[in-house]
Amino acid sequence: MIIKTDVTSSLIEAIAAENGIQCIGDLLVGFKYIGEEMNRLEAAGHSADFILGTEESHGFIMGNYVRDKDAASAAVWLAELAAMLKAEGRSLVDYLDDIYARYGYCHNYLTEIRLLGAKGIGQINRIMQHLRETAIERIGRFVVTEKIDRWQGDPQPHLSSTDTASRNVLILKLQPTPETRGIRVTVRPSGTEPKFKIYIEVLGRPFERAVGEAAKAGIIDIQQRLERDFMTYCYGILGVDFPERGFLLFWQLPLDDKMAYFAIENRLAGLTDIKDGVERKARMDDLLAFLGANPVQKVDAAFTARYGKGVLDYLGLA
Repeated sequence: MIIKTDVTSSLIEAIAAENGIQCIGDLLVGFKYIGEEMNRLEAAGHSADFILGTEESHGFIMGNYVRDKDAASAAVWLAELAAMLKAEGRSLVDYLDDIYARYGYCHNYLTEIRLLGAKGIGQINRIMQHLRETAIERIGRFVVTEKIDRWQGDPQPHLSSTDTASRNVLILKLQPTPETRGIRVTVRPSGTEPKFKIYIEVLGRPFERAVGEAAKAGIIDIQQRLERDFMTYCYGILGVDFPERGFLLFWQLPLDDKMAYFAIENRLAGLTDIKDGVERKARMDDLLAFLGANPVQKVDAAFTARYGKGVLDYLGLA
């Protein structure tokens, strides 16, 4: 028996299925849910069947002696594997690439839409409500085949407000492409930060080792296209016309800051009219001050896509 949460790599389920191992793979985010399943196994007298519990946020447990994350045990297993491979003249990376070739490359990617303050809470709720209540046939180029709402199911009513928050999760399963075995997007509001979290997973098909890098690149390209299509869809829910170049901005910038940058971008480029370099830099710093530390780095790629040069080069400040 292997136990994992819903946003943890589906590659685990694929490996388990092809090796005759049962996998409970649809648990809510949080190690307590893995511990709860371990308790059920113990109560049923099947503790010896438990192999591994794991979740996306670097949590592991081997052995039925504790109900919380214990990375030390995972480190021991990994060290033993590394020692065995070294004796064979191979590395952990070689072993991982063998797994990808046999079962398919699985690309898991976490991104976010950062929405601040009371306004942001309302925006996050609006996105979740739309996704929950609207029949969605496609997201950009991707066809939606199934929507799973984790608010549903037992127990009803929810046990507590904490239980409700944990279950505020939606999963969109998308029609696989010829190169993939499965594609899905899982979304939920963050429980600790002002952001809407988006987990994207693309599970590829087995391939020959000789074409491994090309196979991986193809899966990553699908993830990137889906990321843009899905985030554009969410921005549309909020009535935001998000520029394509917005995806080149630093990804953790709040949405309001990203849109504020585009509102001042022409003024930024227009600073070339100021002859004095010291004054030009001071004006640049004032314009970008709302972006916090290292502001030029956060916008440089988007600026370059429009003007052909980075901000400092364009303004003669490099």
